[in-house]
Amino acid sequence: MGSTEATVADGARAKGASLLRAFLAVLVAHAVSVHAARLWEALGGTDGAAAADAWIMTEQFVFLVPLFLAVAALLRRGVGLAELAVAVVAAHYANETYLFIEHVHGALDRWRVYPEAFRHGNPNGPINVQYGILTFYAAVLPLLALQCLLRRWRTLGRLFVLLVAVVALGTTYIFHRVVVEADLIRTVAEQRAERLAGMEFAARLSSDDEFRGACAVLRVDCHVLPEGAMAAKDALGGAPEPLARAARQAHREAAARGAAGAVVARAFPVGVLSSDLRGNQFVYARRGDTVRVAVDDLSYNATVWRHKAYFTVLVVAAHAWWVFGGMALLGWHRRRLARRGAVVRTASVQRAGPGAGQR
Repeated sequence: MGSTEATVADGARAKGASLLRAFLAVLVAHAVSVHAARLWEALGGTDGAAAADAWIMTEQFVFLVPLFLAVAALLRRGVGLAELAVAVVAAHYANETYLFIEHVHGALDRWRVYPEAFRHGNPNGPINVQYGILTFYAAVLPLLALQCLLRRWRTLGRLFVLLVAVVALGTTYIFHRVVVEADLIRTVAEQRAERLAGMEFAARLSSDDEFRGACAVLRVDCHVLPEGAMAAKDALGGAPEPLARAARQAHREAAARGAAGAVVARAFPVGVLSSDLRGNQFVYARRGDTVRVAVDDLSYNATVWRHKAYFTVLVVAAHAWWVFGGMALLGWHRRRLARRGAVVRTASVQRAGPGAGQR
């Protein structure tokens, strides 16, 4: 009777485990399909901002998988496909609910937890939302490393997960340095410098018509005004007020010096992580009783969107390799160790003799 009840209980547990695995498989398939559909729409769409957001959402999802895998390794000695599936599902829903990039990041920003260096010299400047994720990496990885250092808690699975998470974090840092901090910043700076030089050249042209034609080629706003009109706040039409105010200041300084042919070119700092990246620069030229002002309020967002796609492709490719390749290598090592253990046990039994098990 007891044997029958045990068999029924074992069967129920096996059925429950199968249902749980099937449920996890459905959730993983849903997570992957959501991002696949999102990227497919981004590739075929015309909305650059939406496409860039789709790329970054996928990058954040993939970046979260090693983090949740490390959390699973903290809680369980053995890490396998089930834990990987749970990590993928947790990463997806944490990403879709903006857990780290909005709620955690927002709280850390409001509480002024972040070092001021993260604001790049601007006390009220924006901070990269990815720091919300990196904060949890900084909390989880040292704990996992401590477990791996202590023999009592060290397991092969924890060692592999720690290696995967550290390498994933390192490659993300390298890609960010290369794509964002190097190429994106350099590209935007070069584009702005080239347009500012063109605006300065246009301001020095002999006729106002040539000036306006050059501005049309550069796609910047140009104004030819009587000298007295520059004092008006709306003299430059729809130009951003900080640029208009700086242009009026340049006019007052040039008038005070009496410099008839003065040309002033000024470029103000921009942040490549701004939600709307604009040129934020102008050229002022005083031509006798008239003034010329060229204002670069052009959008540079297309450059940012393109680099977001580059960054995402690199991160997704690298993390997929490290996470799934690392877990596959972990499984291979486990099978190899299991075969080696079976051979050792068989050899021990054979050396002990046929009656060893009965003594």
